[in-house]
Amino acid sequence: MDDALLHRAGDVATMPRDTFVLVARGAVATDTELDLVDLAPSTIRVRWGSDRSVTYLSTGQFLDLWCTERPSDADATFGLLRASLVTGDPVPMHVRDPRIVGSGLRWTITRNDGWLPHESGSCVLVLNPPERPLT
Repeated sequence: MDDALLHRAGDVATMPRDTFVLVARGAVATDTELDLVDLAPSTIRVRWGSDRSVTYLSTGQFLDLWCTERPSDADATFGLLRASLVTGDPVPMHVRDPRIVGSGLRWTITRNDGWLPHESGSCVLVLNPPERPLT
């Protein structure tokens, strides 16, 4: 079976693995939660299946899609952005249970490695990265 396919628990159906990129003006983190504050209104979607494409959808559409068609958890990487430059090493983590909080999203997280600042400025969260992004 192709590694680029995801399986839903209890469902034989498979679907192409999509990567989603969420950009926010800031983040607040604890050991178990990550809040993306003031999310960009659009989310980038990269399709890796036979219909490879890069598109965008509204963050609301992303949440609808995530909650109805995607698994509730994913591997992810978190990175800080400063003056259009990526800074520091991306932090690999596992995210689940997105919830709307104010103008952003709160994720329950399990960090695999790395350090998250308690508060940060502009940042990016990449869901289902094909591999750990390079900075």
